[in-house]
Amino acid sequence: MLNYMVIAWVYREELNGLLPNCSPIIGVVHRYLIRKGLVVMALVLTGFLVGFDPGVVASLGAALLLITRRLKPNKVYAGIDFNLLVIFIGLFIIIGGVEQSGLIERLLNPRFVQNVQSLPLFTVLTILFSNVLSNVPAVMMLKFLIPASSAHVWWVSMAVFSTLAGNLTLTGSIANLIVVEQVKKQNVDISFFTYLKIRFPLTIALVVIGLVYFRLLFEL
Repeated sequence: MLNYMVIAWVYREELNGLLPNCSPIIGVVHRYLIRKGLVVMALVLTGFLVGFDPGVVASLGAALLLITRRLKPNKVYAGIDFNLLVIFIGLFIIIGGVEQSGLIERLLNPRFVQNVQSLPLFTVLTILFSNVLSNVPAVMMLKFLIPASSAHVWWVSMAVFSTLAGNLTLTGSIANLIVVEQVKKQNVDISFFTYLKIRFPLTIALVVIGLVYFRLLFEL
């Protein structure tokens, strides 16, 4: 609802009046793939809810999709964006290397770590780091700031606020970059400031709502 309201207000002039006549793009529907995908997704979600190892469940779901495929592999490969795959691979290699080296622990001041017991302060740090480093590396760094007491609550809060922070700017999340790259193929350009104009008020509003919710629910 908030997304709709902000977009409708910012682009009220462009959205005023009737939309131009355009022919809808009719996609190719593979009924077998849809049914199979829904069944596998239901099984995977059930596995997650039951409490099985997420990595094993996801791998089994992917394997089931592969061994029951009817499409030729080359058709699937043609739709894969290998540039984005390389970005993901490189990102996680760097994150893993930095984490294993112990560099993050050396950079963080122990006194500072001990003093981060405030949820608003932790949220601000999450937002800043997520938009400077992207939200995945930010989580890897900020996990060292989570206090031992009520760790579960702090992990949940970081999951929530790093996700919200990832929507603040284009660089906040790899998912944003994926969308930008995809729409370029449709001759649509989404600039950094165009995105920020929409997402800044939305992100701030959602973060405030989240802080109030956590404050009331967990008394942080």
